[in-house]
Amino acid sequence: MFSQIFVEKDLEDGINYIVNFVNSDEFNLLKTNTSDLTLVDSIYLRAKKFHHHNISEALLTLTFATLPFHEMPLHIPFTGIIFNAKLPSGDPNLIKVKIRNLPKEILVLPLLLWN
Repeated sequence: MFSQIFVEKDLEDGINYIVNFVNSDEFNLLKTNTSDLTLVDSIYLRAKKFHHHNISEALLTLTFATLPFHEMPLHIPFTGIIFNAKLPSGDPNLIKVKIRNLPKEILVLPLLLWN
């Protein structure tokens, strides 16, 4: 009975959840008054909470949810064959908005502190 009620969240659900969060009005509001590094933390914490604090699942979800593309060309050596592999990166219609909304200046402060 318990197994019928409790449904494990899968990778695709997590990716869609993160993509929708990055494209949300809530995230846009966060962007207006927080640093990009803090935005990265907020995305990570959302993924971690979605996967019930399973860090491995959260990081795997973030790997695909933050990709700026949904297909990757694969070259098969010695044959010259090239084909596009579809990646789980959320709704392809939301990619442009997601790319625009994702934090971009996450290494600026650490680099400034390093020098």
